[in-house]
Amino acid sequence: MKQEKTAYETSDIYFGAYINALGNTLKGTTKCTERGKEKTVFIFELTDEEWDELKNNFFGGDGEIKALAYMHCLRSLKSLCFV
Repeated sequence: MKQEKTAYETSDIYFGAYINALGNTLKGTTKCTERGKEKTVFIFELTDEEWDELKNNFFGGDGEIKALAYMHCLRSLKSLCFV
């Protein structure tokens, strides 16, 4: 049975770049205000299983990624913060 994809959001640019560098397409961005500061929120469509695995690998320190791909994705997401 194929799992449905859900829109997952993160305002953590480093986590967003990690997700993106692993081949997951950025579906969009939105702006929100937290504690008086405007933040960019990055939106990805993932299954619950994919989201959990990405989150656990990144924040658990087990995720591996090519440095150059990560750098390019980080720069790309950073540029979206100022649009």
